Amino acid sequence: MFVVFGMPRSGTTLVAQCLNGHSQLLVPDETDFLVPAAHAFRRIDDEEVGRRFLGELICATDRYEATLGRWLEPDRVKAVIAEAPYRFDAVVASLYDALAEAAGVALAGDKSPNDLPQSEILGQAGFFTERIRAVHLVRDPRDVMISMARLGWLNGIDVSYARLWRNANLNLHRRLADQPDRYLLIRYEDVVADAAASFERVADFLGVPFEPAMVTEEARFSQFPEHKGMTQHASTFRPIGGDSVGRYAELFDTSTLDEVQRLAGDALATFGYP
Repeated sequence: MFVVFGMPRSGTTLVAQCLNGHSQLLVPDETDFLVPAAHAFRRIDDEEVGRRFLGELICATDRYEATLGRWLEPDRVKAVIAEAPYRFDAVVASLYDALAEAAGVALAGDKSPNDLPQSEILGQAGFFTERIRAVHLVRDPRDVMISMARLGWLNGIDVSYARLWRNANLNLHRRLADQPDRYLLIRYEDVVADAAASFERVADFLGVPFEPAMVTEEARFSQFPEHKGMTQHASTFRPIGGDSVGRYAELFDTSTLDEVQRLAGDALATFGYP
């Protein structure tokens, strides 16, 4: 299986749309079970109790019916958990193998922008092994802050967000960057500048041939129809473009730019941002 990691407003839904345009890939809508399941896996030593709890937890999460539940009934989820080796990576990967089989595709993956800041918890639970491939999507935090502020997700331009962005992205990058067979870094700015080239890289990383449908509007717009009309997803039903890239330069004054640099300068340099 694979996971698309990225902070909110970094393009994870756009990437999931494009991956779903591939005939052999599936990414359900945003899930909400990985981090709670990781906490449970770390705290429950009894295997029988742990399997039973994980099955109940995953099927009881708010997003189950809209995600895994579209293909896997609760009994099937619990059966997969019961049969998988009792390791966190194996349990989750087995679930996504079953999801791919049910959907008739070669490979299924996960995406939730709420999981990246918790990657340390996932790591402590034993998630990052050869069973898991990570697609790490990064976007300039200054543009992220503007996008979040416009949606009311931040109280104005909250520069302190830069520290959260730094820590979350560097933690994952430092954990996996030396394992190119399991980790692919892509930047939002590169995706919107040349979507075809970006998804050729992603497809190659996932072991499937690139398909032009991954970046065609017809295929993309057919994904996640429940998102239509939702303000936060409006841009994913428009042509891929870079109109929002670098917008912070028009809105941030020198003191704001300096504070972002102080809080996240090393991460900006690591990911190639000026």
